Amino acid sequence: KGTELFVTDCSDTPGGFTGGSKAYGGSVNVVAGSTMNLYAGEFYGNTAPSSEGGAIYLQGGNNNDGVLPGGIFNMYGGKIHDNTAGIGGGIRAAGLGSNGGDVPSVLNIYGGEIYNNKTFYKLDAEGKPSDIQGEGGAIAATNGTTVNIYGGTISKNVAEDDGGAIRDLDDMFTEEGASGES
Repeated sequence: KGTELFVTDCSDTPGGFTGGSKAYGGSVNVVAGSTMNLYAGEFYGNTAPSSEGGAIYLQGGNNNDGVLPGGIFNMYGGKIHDNTAGIGGGIRAAGLGSNGGDVPSVLNIYGGEIYNNKTFYKLDAEGKPSDIQGEGGAIAATNGTTVNIYGGTISKNVAEDDGGAIRDLDDMFTEEGASGES
């Protein structure tokens, strides 16, 4: 809470965050009130096997004891690729009502690449897909979340249901200067 994380890669050999496996954010969970800034480096091979955000999960904030803003993720560069989740293969930006919150998260993409991420259906006890799985190959944003895309490339992401590139259930994002296909 209240933390700001800067991810840069100043080495000659690119580094990365890989092999993570958590229910919310296979590699990173940006909790309410915190900010993550990605300038360089890679997030790949991570999974949220039972839930959301293969690489990165942004939590919604809450208004219980005063306003605590939702998590903020600013992507200026770097790569998010080859991650898997039930919702949001690369990034899951949660909003109102997520984890008890009622203040949405914010996702700003200025540059970088998001590619080859995938979502899958989570099966219930009867072997049927659950209602809200398999959505948002690259990004899933819901419940009032703000998504701003000013640049970067989003390409070759796969969703078993809706939104190969982006699943925006609220039609709340802006898109300026982004390129690529779903």
